[in-house]
Amino acid sequence: MKIGIIGHFARNTDLCDGQTVKTRNFEKALLGKTQDIITADSYKWKKHPFSFLFKIIRLIRKSDVIIMLPDWGSIKIYPYLINLFAGKKKVKIYSVVGAWLPTLLEKKKGIKKQLKKFDYILSETNTMKEKMKEQGFNNVVTVPNFKDITPINEKEIKYDFEEPLPLCIFSRILKQKGIGDAICACDRLNKEAGKNVCTLNIHGPVSEDYKEEFSNLCEEYSSFVQYKGVVDPSKSVEALKGHYMLLFPTLYYTEGVPGTIIDAFSAGVPVLASEWESHSDVLSEKDSITYKFADTEDLYAKLKYCVENVEKINGYRAECLKSAEKFSLDTITKQIWDLICQKTI
Repeated sequence: MKIGIIGHFARNTDLCDGQTVKTRNFEKALLGKTQDIITADSYKWKKHPFSFLFKIIRLIRKSDVIIMLPDWGSIKIYPYLINLFAGKKKVKIYSVVGAWLPTLLEKKKGIKKQLKKFDYILSETNTMKEKMKEQGFNNVVTVPNFKDITPINEKEIKYDFEEPLPLCIFSRILKQKGIGDAICACDRLNKEAGKNVCTLNIHGPVSEDYKEEFSNLCEEYSSFVQYKGVVDPSKSVEALKGHYMLLFPTLYYTEGVPGTIIDAFSAGVPVLASEWESHSDVLSEKDSITYKFADTEDLYAKLKYCVENVEKINGYRAECLKSAEKFSLDTITKQIWDLICQKTI
């Protein structure tokens, strides 16, 4: 059985966005089951569109199982090509990155028709699965996002925190990730206390169109904000462990299962997050605190609660490690492989 994967591998780069990381992890998961894998890397495909098109067609024809992980742009291309060249005997799988697909399909009837011909659509959350069912899909299976990382041992969990409490953000750095909202909430808390009761370490690649604004924020609030640069995805747990909490103030309502939350759980670090559409599929009252989506007042109130209740937050840390197990490479590999075998054996 030959498996073909079409996605954003970005070979020989240090890119660590969610699309790239999930594509690479998907390949790694299946390499644990078979070495008979071929890939088509969509990294900078627009510079050589005809060459990339040929690679996709060749992959489709040679593979028994075709898996695609498209973004907003390539979702308009891949399903048509796969259905055109795959034939009826090949297994066709779409692994969704994020939870934006239902919104797109409300406007793109042609893509919806193509995706209904797939054997499986792998949704990161049950919330998205239910929305797809409402649109007439019966081929959607919930398979959470996952990471190939090793959680810390429970004995490594840090509990002895003192002010200023070290908070962190670990994601792409752009306006829609709510970076400015988090900084302002920390600043307000520190000013009202008359001292720094918290600091904020920020990790991740900075979006080109946000560099100037982000640089100004770091300079203005340098008394408690530090930009720590880009961290290799394999070293995420090492970078996060020892922090009091991870802040996830996203303004993207259609987040799926954010990789940064898997990183935090694996490091024994509780999360303070905005209530994006699928947050209840990822977070629980045992491992996180949430606030109303895009509500800066509620963000401040919940941050203040977290800072003033260290013992309560410390009670979440061991539970975070248990939550991380749901998103492990081994757990999801078995689920994906079982689905493939159901169609090929």
